[in-house]
Amino acid sequence: MLLLTYDELSGVLSHGSGFHSNSNLTTSKKEQCEQNCSGLSDDALSKIPSDIELLRFSTKYPLNQMFELVTYLEMCEEWEAIKYNNGDRIEVAKFLVLTKWKQMKAGSNFQALAEALTTMNISKHLLCQVRRVRVAETDIPSEYMDCIPTDEILDALAPQIGQIFFQLGAEIGLSIPTLENIQSNHPHDLAAQNSEVLFTWRKDRSVKPTIRVLVQALVNVGRGSLCLKEVLTNVDPNTFRESEEVRDNGAISKKPNKCPIA
Repeated sequence: MLLLTYDELSGVLSHGSGFHSNSNLTTSKKEQCEQNCSGLSDDALSKIPSDIELLRFSTKYPLNQMFELVTYLEMCEEWEAIKYNNGDRIEVAKFLVLTKWKQMKAGSNFQALAEALTTMNISKHLLCQVRRVRVAETDIPSEYMDCIPTDEILDALAPQIGQIFFQLGAEIGLSIPTLENIQSNHPHDLAAQNSEVLFTWRKDRSVKPTIRVLVQALVNVGRGSLCLKEVLTNVDPNTFRESEEVRDNGAISKKPNKCPIA
């Protein structure tokens, strides 16, 4: 199984499945660090985590030690308010309090998180796992992977995703204000929330919105790609666009689609 940093993974997903020969990647069959791993480098520790990295940290961090973490980060009041506002969505609350910490506090870098983990007797290698991302494995045929999902695919997928629209949206690069607006637009409709996340992502195009990117995101948030595979089994490959047209809001890109089955 191939393990990449988030920046390396973004480049891979943006440019298809081929890796550059000088990318200096390592392979492993496990997510855990090797026995001789010394943790993140000083350069990595000095960096401010991205929202996606904070999402992964919040997912891996134990819920029963969140109070100790927010106390160490001096975010107790914000934690209580965010928990109250998010009801039973505790995983979303864990993520949001960390993004609030990044916005509010000076020195909100990986070093601060490493020191917090040490104080709470949690392995610093949790941060290695946050920075090192496994390229998702899937049974979806390779000819689909670089195609842009059609309206039909996104409409069929939205009801199958479940209660992870916020995590999925953050994982595929949507901003927190955008996700909060989506939640406000559809407060009691999970399928509508998921649908708007998916269509907003496809329209954004900061990274080419391919099946490959969607598979990786679904795996990263713990949903897995089986739901997408099941949707694709009921889709005629000929329905993939011959050009990268996006019908929602009338937006159309004139770039040719490189999808191999279009």
